[in-house]
Amino acid sequence: MLLALGYRADGLYIGLGIDGYSDASLANACQLAQSKRATLVEIDLRQEFGYTIPMAADTTGRVPCSACGLSKRHLFDRAAVERGYAAVAAGHNLDDEAAVLFGNVLRWKIEFLRRAAPLLQADGDTADHDAHGDVLGRCRSCDVPTDNEVCAFCRLVDRVTVR
Repeated sequence: MLLALGYRADGLYIGLGIDGYSDASLANACQLAQSKRATLVEIDLRQEFGYTIPMAADTTGRVPCSACGLSKRHLFDRAAVERGYAAVAAGHNLDDEAAVLFGNVLRWKIEFLRRAAPLLQADGDTADHDAHGDVLGRCRSCDVPTDNEVCAFCRLVDRVTVR
């Protein structure tokens, strides 16, 4: 989507080790990157770190979505810093944002609400700091549509989705 709008963007695939999902997602990501002549950075949790998301969820007692979110956020930041990117664009959709908003409001995590903006400038205040202290901007390119709408769009433009 960002490439179609004229932005320079690379893709990042993180192999989560989820049976019936991860391999199909990798194949789709590779096919998309090849068709767009775009760079695809690949990170495999099992190969690089010795664990998968199901293993992390079992070990930590967290739900898989929570273990996945923490792992992916760190890996997105690390990949961006290593490659000199100024910002990270995540594919969160309206369903994702609503779940985070609801959870933060229920737990009175008001300080996290301002981080839900569609664009966070790398200004040292609202931006995320990675493990090395570097500052990255963040944007959410799919913030408005729901998961079903994103999937419908993908089908319209002949992109396979994995659910």
